[in-house]
Amino acid sequence: AAAMAYGVSRALLLVLVERARAAQQIGIYTVLQIAASAVGLIIGLGLVAQMGNSAVWPLTGFAAAQAISALFVLPRIGFRLSRPAFDRTIMKEALRYGVPLTLASAITWVALYGQRFIVDMLLDRAQVGLYSVGAGIADRSLMFIAFLVAPAIFPLAIRDVEEAGMQRAMARLADGLTLLAHGRAAQDRAED
Repeated sequence: AAAMAYGVSRALLLVLVERARAAQQIGIYTVLQIAASAVGLIIGLGLVAQMGNSAVWPLTGFAAAQAISALFVLPRIGFRLSRPAFDRTIMKEALRYGVPLTLASAITWVALYGQRFIVDMLLDRAQVGLYSVGAGIADRSLMFIAFLVAPAIFPLAIRDVEEAGMQRAMARLADGLTLLAHGRAAQDRAED
């Protein structure tokens, strides 16, 4: 139940974060990005201290913080409850787009986390924990590099399209991908 609440509240939070980012609502974006994590950590640690060591309590803390953040932000972005209208055409397009995306997400999940099950079958859970921590550190490092490279490269590529044409913009994006590839190679070396 805690994992489900965390997943649902996280999905809602990510939708709101993207909506705030797209609308350039910096304050709301900041509250959602920082407050949910910081408050979740505090609530989670408090629950662990009060209730004992269990993975349920940090998940519950983060789920609560994410839900509180969402409830705080919803009125500020103009959210109003309304009766949804069902449109067959939109639903058909959503399924046409969503089903392959869901399958791709499932395949991605298996690619990212399936090896943990293999480690568990071949070794033991302690080794799964060590593997997960190592892979998590490497993944976070790569994401950090991506978050540094993408915001820097994309506006330059847009400017290149306007000033020098598509070829130059594609070369600029390729330079960014090269930086990410170097980060991926470093990640692979760290995992070995």
